Amino acid sequence: MKKSVSFDYSGRVALITGGADGIGRATALAFAESGANVAAPYTASKHGVIGLTKTAALEYAKCDIRVNAVCPGFIGTKLLEGVGITPANEIGQTIAGMHPLGRFGTAEEIAGVVLWLCSDQASFVTGHALLADGGYTAQ
Repeated sequence: MKKSVSFDYSGRVALITGGADGIGRATALAFAESGANVAAPYTASKHGVIGLTKTAALEYAKCDIRVNAVCPGFIGTKLLEGVGITPANEIGQTIAGMHPLGRFGTAEEIAGVVLWLCSDQASFVTGHALLADGGYTAQ
C-alpha cells in the first residue's frame, strides 16, 4: 500500500508517494530559470521552489522518492482571464509573442509533463526543474 504526504511549496501542492514508485512535484514558473526585472519577490520565491525541490530530492532519494519541479510559461487559464489576460486581447498577444512558439501553453500540456514525470519513463529523473515554457527561457 502506498503512503502519500502533501507538501506545500509556495502555494502549490507537491504530491509525494512512497516506495519505488515515489514521485514528488512542485511548480515554479519559468521566471525561476530566467528572472524578471519587475518581479523580484515573485522571482525569488520561484528560485526557492527549485532549491526546495533539489533539497527534497536529495533527502528522499534513499526512500526511492523522486521530487521534481515543473516550470511552465504562461498558461491560458481562468486565473489569467480573471485579471483580463486572454490570448485574443492585446496584452495576451504580447505575452504569447514573448514565447518562441508564439502562444500560451495549455493546462493539458502541463498535465502531460506532470504525467510523464510520474511515469516509469522518468524513473531516473529527480531534483530536476523541467521547463515547459514554449521556449521562453531559451532566448
